[in-house]
Amino acid sequence: LSGKVGGFERYVAHPQAVPCEDGVASVTAPAQHRMSCVAKQHNLTVVANFFVVLANNTRRIVEVAFEAGTGKSLASYFKHHLFPSERLEGVHPGPFAPTSFTSKSGTRWGLLICYEGMYADLFRDWSQLDALKKEGADGILWSIGGVLPAHTVGRALARHVSLPVLSSEDGASAVALGGDANPLQRNASLPLPPMANYTGHASVDVFVM
Repeated sequence: LSGKVGGFERYVAHPQAVPCEDGVASVTAPAQHRMSCVAKQHNLTVVANFFVVLANNTRRIVEVAFEAGTGKSLASYFKHHLFPSERLEGVHPGPFAPTSFTSKSGTRWGLLICYEGMYADLFRDWSQLDALKKEGADGILWSIGGVLPAHTVGRALARHVSLPVLSSEDGASAVALGGDANPLQRNASLPLPPMANYTGHASVDVFVM
């Protein structure tokens, strides 16, 4: 799902929240509401990337993991390393807070958003990846909202942490690499159709676990 036309939606997917059960969220945060409902109704773990506005009117880019079968927010991570154009849109960076979650299979996944993967490879700043591995991540989920060399950078990330790296670009294409940086069978990411009449920012990638 990619809907990058209008403004940012309200952030409602706080950890432990279930946006699918919040009627107001269907209006103020339709993308978060929908992804929560997909996770709940179809028993899928959904990892999604949204452009949101916090209660203090600060704009952020957030990655949310929704629990399979409940639609509950298991984890929320605010993007720390921003691309210059995002700053021009008034987006604020989140704190340096490497974040991971455990899926229903018991696998622990570290979250990485778009330019952050490129940043690590370009500047050889592996602190975010190293922190995710240190906290027990079994693999990295890398959501990409724009055109990046996913194969090339993904291999660099996988080699550095010796962990699988699964990437999804605007929900339309996926790259799955093993800890040895070799391709895995592509069965880890599924695109969803666009939301009708949705004009907010969202880049949603669905990982089935």
